[in-house]
Amino acid sequence: MPKSTSASGQEGGLYALYDQLDRLEELLEDMATLGVASSAEAEQRIAELNERIDALEATEGEAR
Repeated sequence: MPKSTSASGQEGGLYALYDQLDRLEELLEDMATLGVASSAEAEQRIAELNERIDALEATEGEAR
């Protein structure tokens, strides 16, 4: 049986689309702020930050 296209169903779909649009716009703004141009670059930065954090935590552990 085909799905009904009631006004309330369309309205819910519209809000979901607006939500996705808003999230993607915010993502692009955050990427620009962080100087990241792609998901691959973001993954590389994450790996680098994790390495730096691990090194700092190791240094702090030695100082205690």
